[in-house]
Amino acid sequence: METAKFRTTNINKSRYLWDPSVHELYGEECRYLLIRFNDPEVSTIVPQLEQLMEKALIQSYNLYLVYGYYDVFIRVWTTPQKWLRLKKLLTPLSTRIGNQQEYSIDRMDYVWVSRQSNRLPPRLDTYRHQIEQVSLKERSNDLEINDADLADLLKAGIIYHLEEEPDGSIKFYVLLSRFDFRFPSATEYDDLRRTLIEGTLPYVRKQSIYGVTGGSDYFLKFVVTDYEQILPVISVLMITARKYGLRTMTLLISNVAAPEADVIDPEWEEFPGSLFQLEDLLRSTASTIAVSLARLDPQTRMDVARTFDRYRSLMDERFFQPMFEGFFLARAEHDIQLLSEKLNWITHLEALFRTFVQERAIAEHGDEWFKIVRAVGTEIGLDNDKRPEQYTLREAVAILSKLVGDEKLSSVEVEQRLGSGWERRIRGLTEPFAEDLQIRNHLAHGGFYDRATQYWDNWTALAERVFDAAAIYIQLRKEQQ
Repeated sequence: METAKFRTTNINKSRYLWDPSVHELYGEECRYLLIRFNDPEVSTIVPQLEQLMEKALIQSYNLYLVYGYYDVFIRVWTTPQKWLRLKKLLTPLSTRIGNQQEYSIDRMDYVWVSRQSNRLPPRLDTYRHQIEQVSLKERSNDLEINDADLADLLKAGIIYHLEEEPDGSIKFYVLLSRFDFRFPSATEYDDLRRTLIEGTLPYVRKQSIYGVTGGSDYFLKFVVTDYEQILPVISVLMITARKYGLRTMTLLISNVAAPEADVIDPEWEEFPGSLFQLEDLLRSTASTIAVSLARLDPQTRMDVARTFDRYRSLMDERFFQPMFEGFFLARAEHDIQLLSEKLNWITHLEALFRTFVQERAIAEHGDEWFKIVRAVGTEIGLDNDKRPEQYTLREAVAILSKLVGDEKLSSVEVEQRLGSGWERRIRGLTEPFAEDLQIRNHLAHGGFYDRATQYWDNWTALAERVFDAAAIYIQLRKEQQ
């Protein structure tokens, strides 16, 4: 059975598209972008921009090469966050871009379907279930042309069908921009729309009008059969355009094999603000970080955002920042090896903590420190032959806790160095938690990989234990330097 296409790679092919109000229902805005490159590589521009769209999580876009001053003409339906992400992804290309113009569209009309498309259709929300069913089937490439929901939405004017154009057809846009300082007229949009319906020539097809926010500029779209038909269209438009102080710029599409997609994602939820900030931090390391984060379910994304927000001050120490960021990158990319690598500092903490216990004992008891520490070790059941430099992290914590509890070391001085709650925070690395997970032992003896699933399932608890102890590691390492 033939499937219904909302995406094509040929501007003349048949496809379906949503009424603009459906995009608005799901928080999307229409935007245009014109880019002039300093030295355009025409053969690679479109594939590069497609990659940027994927990284920006934008699914509904048209990418056109155009003749004239500008090289690329882009139309997207996007949420505010996705649009900002796209602009950030374009920043590294700034040295290649000679000029870039952005346009936000707040009013539009698909004149070829003869209806006002800039307002919600009656009872649009009552079609939400069918809209989402059609979207789901389309994304799984399982939407048949005789689908009942598709038929209902076509009949209701919520979906439109673009008929296939003859080979060799020409699509072009006209940008109307102001050449003087007069304010937009309240009647000019309707006047331009009327020109599209009544004034343009009979061979013109697929007329649409897009009003830029604030009424400063307009985009008008046309399809014709021959190049010689373009100039008469422009001539008709110029009469109305000059009346309102508008100049015309023709954007003639040069790539027939242009990606065109008009799709929606009803399940999309914008990232929490702190997660969006984390994404910015990680983008230089992983350019597809937004894609990885988007694959996480909404609750996990929220957990990651809250954890980042709670512990972000740990990044103030530059030496710890790569370990901190890498921990979150590992979660986003579900990379257990990277996660274990970014926890290697725990081994260093163990050595630093043993040294701290020894130094405090020497400072308090001088030459007697060794005997006192060994005696405490025996009291708590440690092997009498074990030397202090051989103690594990668990054993060193137990020794220090006993020394403080027996007032053989000052609790005030220990807390001044390690911070309040030091014992609980260190024991978070050594004591078992959910499903008998033991961070230090599993890292030291290879059990971390064997229990990868459990660690992912308990990632938030893992993060709390790791980052609670990290403040102690940072303090001891700074003292060592």
